[in-house]
Amino acid sequence: MLAAWALGDTATRDRDAVRDRSLVAWSGVLPDLDGAGVVLDLANRALSRPETMYYFEWHHRLLHGIPGALLIAGGVAAFAKLKVRTFALAFAAVHLHLVCDLVGSRGPGPDDFWPIGYLEPFSRALTFEWAGQWTLNAWPNILFTLLLLAFAFWSAVRRGYSPVELFGLRAEAAFVDTVKARARTLGWAALVVLGLLTPALHADSEGVRLAAAARGQVGVTVRYDGSYARLAFPRGDVPRDRGVCTDVVVRAFRDAWNVDLQVLVNADMKKAFARYPAIWGLSRPDPNIDHRRVPNLATFFARHGRALRGELRAGAYEAGDAVTFRLPSGLPHIGLVSDVRSASGTPLVIHNVGSGAVEEDVLFAYVLTGHYRYRPSRPGP
Repeated sequence: MLAAWALGDTATRDRDAVRDRSLVAWSGVLPDLDGAGVVLDLANRALSRPETMYYFEWHHRLLHGIPGALLIAGGVAAFAKLKVRTFALAFAAVHLHLVCDLVGSRGPGPDDFWPIGYLEPFSRALTFEWAGQWTLNAWPNILFTLLLLAFAFWSAVRRGYSPVELFGLRAEAAFVDTVKARARTLGWAALVVLGLLTPALHADSEGVRLAAAARGQVGVTVRYDGSYARLAFPRGDVPRDRGVCTDVVVRAFRDAWNVDLQVLVNADMKKAFARYPAIWGLSRPDPNIDHRRVPNLATFFARHGRALRGELRAGAYEAGDAVTFRLPSGLPHIGLVSDVRSASGTPLVIHNVGSGAVEEDVLFAYVLTGHYRYRPSRPGP
């Protein structure tokens, strides 16, 4: 709604264009009327009636395409003062809604993507879907919302009107007067909030990039092969269709951040060889295999990142965190925490436990032995 109001404001930038601007803003949310079936679904469930799935059957089908855009734009234009301009802006506002859904409306599950059937409900011939679609609570959505809120406050102070006009002129007058009277206080408060959120958003974006890089290996790495191999240095690797659990981590670090754990682990072992586990009877670092061993990666992350408690609490884990396990066979294992969560709210893990890279709900399926957070922008404990 805020985005559609801002769109309408670009062409109705005056205090007297309230009706047309409001109609454009409301047209930006009207496509979600096709999700109203959720009310019937919940009512039937509450009344112990046969379960229905109207929401999943019709949401993103009735009004999330060009037929819906034409219907909504034509409907709101009928009530506008400047009908042609309002029709064009409302049509654009619906498409802004579709773009936002396409790029940032994924649900918590790995397969909870919302495609856009542009010709729905009449045809599915032209359907758009983006595999990189981020979740509703992802940092780009949060940042976009904060920017729109800042624009709304700026408009209230500098121009005397804001999106609150959508809910009535009396409410807007009270909002504008309050904001103007406390503009300096609100400005400082906004700067403080932005200062507090910026590091978190940046860290979250780094973790999401790492998780996305790990996810990109699913379907590419399809074999588990733990045989010793002589590797190039730096950026040495075995063929991408195979590897071990540590290769998922190493490849993700390279793809997401251009950080080469082969080089970093080797350099750290040369500097502090005695700090690393003496399990394999080696007397010096081996750049072919050191970074491909779970205990060595765990030691590096503990020394140069943050070693966190291995809690049995989903909220303690962020996208991109490395987690180590002890498998039922007794072998050590490692994976990366995903930005996608299961239906119960537990983050998924991207790893290779024997049949290639997969993303699945196993965070609490094995014995947790370590939890590490390493970000290139914040190295060190």
